[in-house]
Amino acid sequence: MKPISEIHLTLTCRVCGKVNTFTGNQYSKTCTCGTMLIKQRGLSTVNSDRQPTCFLCHDEGLVFYQVQEGDSLYHYVAKCRCSTGQARDEDYPGVEQVDNIADLRWLEVKNRGKWEKEHGREAEPTLIKESEIIEVDAGAIPF
Repeated sequence: MKPISEIHLTLTCRVCGKVNTFTGNQYSKTCTCGTMLIKQRGLSTVNSDRQPTCFLCHDEGLVFYQVQEGDSLYHYVAKCRCSTGQARDEDYPGVEQVDNIADLRWLEVKNRGKWEKEHGREAEPTLIKESEIIEVDAGAIPF
């Protein structure tokens, strides 16, 4: 398996058509036309079958979330509270500093369930205790 520093991902700018290359843990990049390109979550090829130690950020160190204002949808990022997130050197706010993000425990449970469904197996216990994994009624989602 290649070290993360040798893994490259390309993303074509939808404004000018230029193919841009992301390297290693690079998350965002400005295209030559000025468009900010952000790597989509889940495109990492490093140990994709391995269970993440943090289901909040999937060991990327970044938590992605969306906010809708009127008819516009905005995408944001914050540093995770795990050791990977704290080790990142980008100047993003921590998830505890963000007030317009869903309940973090709910996000961890949701991401854990999604991972289990995608991999067809039950995840090993992590920092979330098994007793905390609950079914949430759609009307009770804490946004």
